[in-house]
Amino acid sequence: MLADLGGGPLRDTNVDCERGSETAFVRISGTAKQVVPFLSLPVHAEAAGPVERLVEPGR
Repeated sequence: MLADLGGGPLRDTNVDCERGSETAFVRISGTAKQVVPFLSLPVHAEAAGPVERLVEPGR
């Protein structure tokens, strides 16, 4: 999805991912395409969630 937006309304994109044993975290940032001259707006989004963990039965 970022590749699709990177060619359109979102410029100068950056993705930062972190994954621990229990949680995954993603941060995306960039700059919105200018629609008003001389107005450059930064954009960012963050998401975090649990990491699926497989455990042997009986443990």
